[in-house]
Amino acid sequence: MRTKKVAGFTGKARNLSDSGYIEFYLYTNWKGELFVQIERNVKEDGTTGGKGLKNMLFSTSEHAALRENWRGVASLRGFDKENDTYKDTTTQDIPQFLAAVLQDLLPDKDH
Repeated sequence: MRTKKVAGFTGKARNLSDSGYIEFYLYTNWKGELFVQIERNVKEDGTTGGKGLKNMLFSTSEHAALRENWRGVASLRGFDKENDTYKDTTTQDIPQFLAAVLQDLLPDKDH
């Protein structure tokens, strides 16, 4: 899948478990779908903890529900840019990091 990074954009979403933030980038594909790349977790003192998945892109529409219910999620499906394929990741902090990004990025759900 060909993707394009949104130039000049670096997002910062409040971390859900401490006072730091999650740094992320946005990508699009030819269909206009939006994807998130989690770059890193920055703690309040400026150190980084937990790792991002720099080669993985996560669809905002596929994972939108995660913003409200991320606890207990064991794996997430994402696009591996390096291998040009979709795969599941079980990296422990990623569901929480992605939930923080989606809460920051997407509007509240219509009721």
